[in-house]
Amino acid sequence: MAEDQTDEARAGQPRAHTPLLEWLVAGLGAGLVLATLGFLIQHSQTRDQTPPAVRVEPAAAVPVATGFLVAFTAYNDGDTPAAQIPIEGVLVGAAGPAERAEITLDLLPARSEMTGGLFFSRAPEAGELTVRALGFTEP
Repeated sequence: MAEDQTDEARAGQPRAHTPLLEWLVAGLGAGLVLATLGFLIQHSQTRDQTPPAVRVEPAAAVPVATGFLVAFTAYNDGDTPAAQIPIEGVLVGAAGPAERAEITLDLLPARSEMTGGLFFSRAPEAGELTVRALGFTEP
């Protein structure tokens, strides 16, 4: 019952004022949020969108049970993603006809890299190896 009386007594009193420092901090926080949103919107509207720029760099060949594995890293230096990227490796040497291997990367996001590998039956060191991207689709 004493609690009811204090609640009733408080009901007639004016509320305490919010301190000025609290209002300043709240205003600063709101200003930072609005500035961040404005920057993100402006950046998304004015940024150059370069197409995918896929480059492929092979690594050293490693012997495996079925021949040789040539690992590679594919880089997308563009500002937009690329999908369904065929990667072709061609091994040309004096010991027979050219050997070709191919793999397709599902997705290579903008400004990213992905590793993969190509299998060959002959040692790539014995000939000339070329690894390149053949094309892409837009996701």
